Amino acid sequence: MKLFSQLFSLLVLFLLPTLAFGLETDFVPLTNIPVLFDTGNSINTPEGLSVFLNNIYKVCIGVAAVIAVLQIMRAGIMYMGGDSVTEKKDAKNLIAMSIGGLILVLSPVVVFSIINPEILTLKISGIDALEVKDRPLDVTPTPGGGGVTGDGTGNEEDPAEEDPVTRVANAGQFWGKLVTTDEAAVTAFRADCNTDKILETAKNLVERRHLFEARETLDANNRAVKTLYCESYGQKFFVYQLKKKEGGAEGRVFFVPGEEQKSRAYKQGCQTDGGAYQGPRYGAWSAWGVCNMLFDGGTNVEERVFNALASTGIKKEEYSLRCRAERPRCIKY
Repeated sequence: MKLFSQLFSLLVLFLLPTLAFGLETDFVPLTNIPVLFDTGNSINTPEGLSVFLNNIYKVCIGVAAVIAVLQIMRAGIMYMGGDSVTEKKDAKNLIAMSIGGLILVLSPVVVFSIINPEILTLKISGIDALEVKDRPLDVTPTPGGGGVTGDGTGNEEDPAEEDPVTRVANAGQFWGKLVTTDEAAVTAFRADCNTDKILETAKNLVERRHLFEARETLDANNRAVKTLYCESYGQKFFVYQLKKKEGGAEGRVFFVPGEEQKSRAYKQGCQTDGGAYQGPRYGAWSAWGVCNMLFDGGTNVEERVFNALASTGIKKEEYSLRCRAERPRCIKY
């Protein structure tokens, strides 16, 4: 029996690196996660808080069901691998308790869904919305110094803001919201929230657009009210890091020349459209000296960086460079 328990533990340990790899890479889920992406306008409003807590309740039911199934599987392994009568009896008891727990968790949902589904929906009212301040730009700490700033050429000042004319022209490209009972408006919004509809002036900032539809609600006249969001995923904005080839320490992380301006413009566009800036999501670092292999077919990042640093005395022959991509998002909460 101990052998089977050890094998089960090893299986879990082997799966953990896979999960960690999924978190480190630029993972895009096939569907939205309810607790994270179905909270209305964040949890800073009564409506958003209600949706958030309702989704937490659903997720807890799902987690309990998964745990019960895992316990039944574990009991089955105990039963098959047990040599004594006591071990088989313990396995049967575990199966019975797991099934009982599963019934205990699911029975309120089933019963209340039959009696009145509204019982399962928490509604909060009478509280004021919380004031949520803008999130600061993420930085990347490194062993050799500070976070992502400037382009490494000695000019560390903040880049100029995006041209207001360009920002107006790109309005709605980063984020959009529609609340309506009109099916024609819904159809038009769905068609517009499409990667193919990205304007030429925004294509260097926005990679793709993503449609998300929240749960329908009813208005005072019992009509179905649909809420739709058009979120966006930013382009990859490149950063780099230098170190001396002969035993040098890793330096600070800088934007590749021109990339910080685009990153700031994306963030400003997202906030102007009313979305919530999230990011960036970090890609994996390239190996030292093979930056161009990471972005095969794209911009020659290495050449671009060393040309910009030529006036500073940093030479390609003396320094090694690595780089990675960072992709922000403009979402609804």
